[in-house]
Amino acid sequence: MMELARADAASGRIEALTDGMTALADHVAASITHGSGEQRMTTDVSDKLESAFPEIAPAVRVAEKAVDSVRTLRSKAIAFSDHVTQLREAQKKEKEGPAKERRLVTQLRQSLKAMLACLARWLTHPGMPESLAAEGADILCDADRILQQPEDSSPEL
Repeated sequence: MMELARADAASGRIEALTDGMTALADHVAASITHGSGEQRMTTDVSDKLESAFPEIAPAVRVAEKAVDSVRTLRSKAIAFSDHVTQLREAQKKEKEGPAKERRLVTQLRQSLKAMLACLARWLTHPGMPESLAAEGADILCDADRILQQPEDSSPEL
């Protein structure tokens, strides 16, 4: 009888942990794919996480770091995009000829290489979902292919 009670308690705990991890994974996925701002945690997710503590505390910490990394990367990508826009606008205004354009292309390539290095480092974070890592690797390959083209050619996207 006592063993049956322990088995029921263990089964209930396993169910709580499974629900907590599922809720955490769903919340992280929603937070990563959410375009701007913070993804608010629902009461249901919060309750499921709370019922699975303290066992899933390490997973919650890793998830928080992953979401923060995505937000940081997204912020850097926006800054990079703004920088590229400024460089393009400057190019249009100045119209100094091919030498100026070559310098702009070189600057853009250097900026892209730096951003790609940041992306490559980010893709190695522990706990990175395989689907995101694979998609990131594909992006890196496409970008590398574009960077291998001569500077005076138009990239094929």
